[in-house]
Order: sequence, then structure tokens, then C-alpha cells
Amino acid sequence: MTSKTETPALELETDDPIAALDHKSIAVRAAACRDLTKMGRVEHLPRLAQSAGTDKSPAVRLGTVAAASDILSRRRLDGPGDALSEAERGAILELFKRVDPSKNPGVFSVFGTLDLSAGLSRVSIGLRDPRQEVRKGAGVGLLRLCISRSRQGDSALEAAVVEMLTDRRMRPDAIAEVALVCMASGFETALPVLERVDPGGVHQEVVDTAIDKLELAARRPVGVWLSDGRDAGEMRAHPVRPASVLVVRAEAAFQRDVGGAWRAVDLSSGLRRMFYRRAGTPAAGPALQGLGHTFHLTADDELPAFVDMLVPPASADWPKGVQRSEGAASLCDAISGELPGDRRARALLLADSGDFAGAAAELDEALSARKAPEDTLYLLGLARSAAGDQEGALSAWEACVSKARRAKDWYVVAARERLNG
Repeated sequence: MTSKTETPALELETDDPIAALDHKSIAVRAAACRDLTKMGRVEHLPRLAQSAGTDKSPAVRLGTVAAASDILSRRRLDGPGDALSEAERGAILELFKRVDPSKNPGVFSVFGTLDLSAGLSRVSIGLRDPRQEVRKGAGVGLLRLCISRSRQGDSALEAAVVEMLTDRRMRPDAIAEVALVCMASGFETALPVLERVDPGGVHQEVVDTAIDKLELAARRPVGVWLSDGRDAGEMRAHPVRPASVLVVRAEAAFQRDVGGAWRAVDLSSGLRRMFYRRAGTPAAGPALQGLGHTFHLTADDELPAFVDMLVPPASADWPKGVQRSEGAASLCDAISGELPGDRRARALLLADSGDFAGAAAELDEALSARKAPEDTLYLLGLARSAAGDQEGALSAWEACVSKARRAKDWYVVAARERLNG
């Protein structure tokens, strides 16, 4: 287990991914592309551009541009010291313009992640190409261009994309691709245009789905929304921005970044509703973008693990002076399960909101079930102590030590220190 300040090492398939791009084995070259997706840097782009146009394997050619676009996805929202200048982006564009889209339609993803008007122009040309695979690649490039938070609120981009829906040079499948981008990006101005578009057949089904999802934008996004710190479309093993939670109720909304404090937020402006498939998920789903994050609607089973990040149990102290937090209480209410892990998560949030008696009650219930999390007794002692029940706290810590299977576990060590202190 890594410490809080330690970044987990990346698991790579090759010792030297750049050198592996020259290996005679297609499998090894493909593995190098996957490694560069995870850890590649801007200085690797010229070599990737070379393989993107010349490798004998179509799979490897696609892998190289996927890696290049994923590298660029990590440079769209970084700090000023890390951002690529327009001149640097232009030079990268020139590198990849040499790649023939008919041999590697994935190159449009690179154009999309460059955040350049010239990149949009290249993608637009690809959407009108007579070859279907080229049009499909251009659709993916347009998606990657539009969903990043770097393009949130870009009305000029939205207008240009919506205008594509009326381009008579576009084939029905390309119209469907643009409709999907409008849906994914929350381009609400596309609604009246989509209602007039009639590409026919299965493509009309795509347009109808886009209309349905865009109509949801008028509704308040009630629920619990999580951000892992990554930008939409960003491929990064270890995000540089904090994870965050947004709890939206009918009458109020609250946000908290990991490592920060709860705050009430105003959702009346600057928030876009999106609907797209993020990396690692099987299907498209709702998303929100704003308040410094891209949030995704959470599933109930995701919340307990996130609460551990938000209120780390290893650093819990729960002094009596904690102010009641409406945000923490709202998130607590959203965890409705009765499993021990759910109760433990609610206990952490109740303690975080100043309700120590409520936290102790949840932990007691968790202990009455089978397979309660191993640190539950230690946390029960903290909750009782903060609620003023010192005798009950000592009893919980004594039980934690006596029942421990491993004396060196953090909660056993912590309980022993409490008893000896």
C-alpha cells in the first residue's frame, strides 16, 4: 500500500516503449502504444507521428494516434507552466497532417485534442469524406475536441458544430456522428436543428436519442455526481486535480473537493449537461461540467469508496467543535444501503457533519452484521469519544486491539495509542 504522498508506479508492458515501436513483433509494438497512452510525453509525438503513417500494421497505426491524442489530452487543462503554446500545437498539427486519413482515420483524434481552429477544420473535412471509415474517425475527433472543459462555454465552437447538421455535403452517418457529439457535449442550441433533421433509418434513431438527452438539460440535475479529477476525455493514470463530489437537491447544491471543505454552489449558470461514454465504462451516461470539474452521475455502490477519500478514516479525529455540514448530511442521505460498508460510510459523513451520536449508532449497526469493515471498532471509539462517551470509547478501542488479526494494521496501532494516551 502506498503512502498519501506516494504516486503508485505505472505498470508497463515494455521496458522502453519508444524503442519497442521498432520491434519486429506487432504485439510488442501495440504494447508500446498502450504504454505511451499511459506515460507518453510531448517529446514522444514525432516518433508516434512517424509510426502513425508508416507502420505496416493497421492496429499499430491506430494505436500510435490513440497514444498521441491521449498524451495531448493531458495538456489541455494543466497549469500555465505546462500548457502548450499555440505555436507548439501548430507544429504538432503539421506533423500529423502528413498522416493519410485513409490509412489511419484515427488521426482525427489528434486534431481534436490539439484545441486549434485548424484542427476543427481538418475534422470537418473528414466528416465529408466519401469513405465511411474516415468519416467515423472524424466523428471521434470532433467528440474529443468538444467534450473537454477547455471548450466549455465555447459558443463559437458550438455554433460551428450545430451548423454541420445542415451541411448538404454530409452523408446520413456523418449527420448521426455530429448529433452524437451535440448530445455528448450538451449543445442545447442543436435541439431545434435536430428536430428538423431526417437522415433516415438507424441514423434517425441516433438523432432521436440525441434529442431526448438534450431535452433533459432543462431539468435540475438532482443526485450525487462524482469527479475523479480528470477532464472529459483525459487519459491519465494519476490525476493532478483533486477528486470532487457534487450533491444536488431540489432546493440546494453542495460541492466538496477531496482535501477541501463543503460549500454551497449556484447551478444557475456555467454548468453544461453532457451524455457520453467515458473511458472504462460500457455505455454512455449523464455528466455535468463546471465548478472546475467534469462530474458523472454516481452509482450507489461507488459512494462508500469515495467517502473514504473524502473523509479519510486513517486521519479521523472528530473534535467536538465540528460545525454541522449540510453538504455532508446530504451526501449521507444519498447512501441508502444497509450493508456494513454503507453504514460505515454514513458514519464517516455524520461525524464529518458533527453528528457523533448518529455516527456511533451507524457503526454499532455495522458491527451487528457479518463482515463489518476491520476498522469499524476503532472508528466507533472515535465517535463515542467525540460524543462524550469516554467509557464507551475505551471499550471499543480495547475490543479493536483484542480482536485484531494483525497487530500492525493502522487502526490497531491507533487504538493502542488511544488506550495508552
